[in-house]
Amino acid sequence: MCNTSTILPAEGYLQGVRDVCTETGTVLIFDEVITGFRVAPGGAQQLFGVTPDLTTMGKAIANGFPLSCLAGRADLMDLFVTGEVMHGGTYNAQPSTMAALVATLTELAKPETFDALTTQGNRLKEGIARALADAGVQARVEGFPQVFHVGFGVEDPVTDYRSSLQADKARYIRFTEALHYKGVRSLERGAWFMSSTHTADVVDETIEAVAAVAKEI
Repeated sequence: MCNTSTILPAEGYLQGVRDVCTETGTVLIFDEVITGFRVAPGGAQQLFGVTPDLTTMGKAIANGFPLSCLAGRADLMDLFVTGEVMHGGTYNAQPSTMAALVATLTELAKPETFDALTTQGNRLKEGIARALADAGVQARVEGFPQVFHVGFGVEDPVTDYRSSLQADKARYIRFTEALHYKGVRSLERGAWFMSSTHTADVVDETIEAVAAVAKEI
């Protein structure tokens, strides 16, 4: 739920869904277009220890090149081969995009890549929360180190869509607009994404910009 305050699953929820789907023969599908290869090398399913039957992935999988991916259980994927399920696409396996995929996954497979993302992501999260608090701006910063959410005016935990509505979106949009003039591109919906190119220096500069803008607003 990265687009709605980065809402984490309730304790036992994913495993409960997995158990029910297994018992009833229902196909469990995870949408990991945002979380895949971002919150862990194996996505959210690795992080939370629950394996779906099918997974959709995109975004981080090829470092910005247009690529999406469907992966899953062999018996389900074999349906594409037997002809029982039609799968077509004009740009399937397009060479330059697939080369980007290989290069990206090679880097993501290195332990130091995720170590750096986790370290710098946590520094950014904590730095933003501290800068806003110092400026007297009530805000809640929560989520993963690699992708998190900043909600203005949020005091109570965000556990669903309704509780996410407590955020002061208009004020946050003014905040993001002001950040542009400080050289920081942030999304109006409140989501922040880390990249392996976001070094300690970049994080420090971003926190300084947040602190300056927080005082302005």
